[in-house]
Amino acid sequence: MIKRVREATGAPIVDCKRALQASGCDLPAAEDWLRKKGMAAMLKKVDRVANQGMIALTVDAGGRRGALVEVRASHPAPPSFPGAPARPVSRRRPPLFPVQLNSETDFVARNAVFQTLASSLAASALSLLPPSQSTTSSALGGAAAAEGAAALLAGGLAAAVAEAAAKIRENLVLRRAATLCGGPGGVVCGYTHGAAAPGVGAIGVLVALAPAAPGAPPLAPANAALLALGKRLAMHVAASRPGVVSREDVPPEALERERAVVAAQVAAAAGSGKASEVVEKMVVGRLSKFYADVALLEQPFALPEEGEKARRVDAWLAGAAKAAGLPPLRVAGFAHMGVGGGGAPT
Repeated sequence: MIKRVREATGAPIVDCKRALQASGCDLPAAEDWLRKKGMAAMLKKVDRVANQGMIALTVDAGGRRGALVEVRASHPAPPSFPGAPARPVSRRRPPLFPVQLNSETDFVARNAVFQTLASSLAASALSLLPPSQSTTSSALGGAAAAEGAAALLAGGLAAAVAEAAAKIRENLVLRRAATLCGGPGGVVCGYTHGAAAPGVGAIGVLVALAPAAPGAPPLAPANAALLALGKRLAMHVAASRPGVVSREDVPPEALERERAVVAAQVAAAAGSGKASEVVEKMVVGRLSKFYADVALLEQPFALPEEGEKARRVDAWLAGAAKAAGLPPLRVAGFAHMGVGGGGAPT
């Protein structure tokens, strides 16, 4: 547990131990304790599991809906002596999902059979997963994405996974599956980072763009300028990993938790001589930095072109749409999925 707190906060081992003792071994409470004491920064958690696999991404022909799936490969440890039964894969660290397995190599993920399977599963997700299971945020690490994978297997794809596993002699696991809808008049754009094949890579991002004005004509999915803009925004999501589209989308419980941490930090720094109004303004100022980290529209745009000034994503989107001759746009949703991760807070 000390290792997990240290990975999440970057705090020294001794302080991680003290935090766990003070919090009764509650991991989130231990992280908050360290941050209140000023011993840890708010770091984006990166799953460091060694599991290897691929993210497959696809968008339907009409450009209105996209899908992401994660497929994993694992193999058992070699026997300790000839004829001995294979030992189970080590599970010292609890998996994020019951179907998660470990593998230290990625040669299987680079296998053409594996890549073809991943692509076909993503395409099948569009037809087998109902629109009601579509996501409008990046939260693909929870039960919904695991249920999406289970729905695909129940829909008749278990045999395809087993056949591919037999060909490459590896255990294959469909770990997550989810779809994203563009909404009324919207278009879904995709980006694959670290692509090993078209639509298959280490990170997959879907972004849904829609007209900002109510009742505006639908966006044309074949518009090259729109697709290029959507791809750049998806690349930003892959690099910056926001959790929600706007500050209004932050869950109330997450906001209250952050406010409690910030209030403790401000109180410790300001002492008892500050008026309550001043302390509250300081808290609001620090929360603005929190929103700039987790809310897509408030993040600094990560991929400005040469000569472009630094702007927030919302300002960049408005300027880029105008420069491309497009109508005002809004972000209807996005989805981020990376190999080994649980998804953004997404």
